[in-house]
Amino acid sequence: GGQDALEALRRQAVDLVLLDIHMPEMDGLETLKHIRAMGGRFETLPVIALTADAMVGDRERYMAAGMSDYVSKPIDERQLITVVTRCLSEAAPDGTGRQSDEETEALNVIDALIGRMSA
Repeated sequence: GGQDALEALRRQAVDLVLLDIHMPEMDGLETLKHIRAMGGRFETLPVIALTADAMVGDRERYMAAGMSDYVSKPIDERQLITVVTRCLSEAAPDGTGRQSDEETEALNVIDALIGRMSA
């Protein structure tokens, strides 16, 4: 649950968090509040909401709560890769948000593999 996620973040540095909204004990929004309250790099750490909530306005609600982005379940692999890539790019330490040619090529290979798996 959320408490486990917070403990893991205290122990290990991560570049991004995928956070299920409907966790037992401490839901995703409450967990996000605690992550942001940890201060420092956690104030801007990319956090992506994963949820079965796919009604009109859900994405906006989660973004307004401080999520970096939102992916609805069932998860579409291409959408997840796109969202993760965008969030990591926007969080780039140099602020450029530009992918290297090597990163672009790697993402193209991954996208092709997912396309074959989904066919």
